[in-house]
Amino acid sequence: MKNILLILLLYFCTQTFGQGLPLTVIENEIRTNGSLNGKFKKQVVDLNDDGNNDVIYLYLAGEPEVIRVFLNINGLYEEKVIEPCGMYKLRDEGKRKKLYIRDACCCGECPT
Repeated sequence: MKNILLILLLYFCTQTFGQGLPLTVIENEIRTNGSLNGKFKKQVVDLNDDGNNDVIYLYLAGEPEVIRVFLNINGLYEEKVIEPCGMYKLRDEGKRKKLYIRDACCCGECPT
């Protein structure tokens, strides 16, 4: 009986909270584990036109920088992109926003 209650509790928690995280947890993780110098650039923008602020992070993590994109889903942030990044551009095209990411090559392993 205890096992069934535990399974139901875990199921409820995962359905309620999903895989999202608060921004403070994400930023602390980038400062301590991701960024070489503890610094990052942050851009807050509504990427998917749902009225919620989404976040783009860019930080130095070695040879290339890393871009991470989080969408705000019911107040928690879900990571949708994590990639080495040479640079990125965000274009506002009417109601749509397009995010362009230039892939960065690392350690001489550029695709040709």
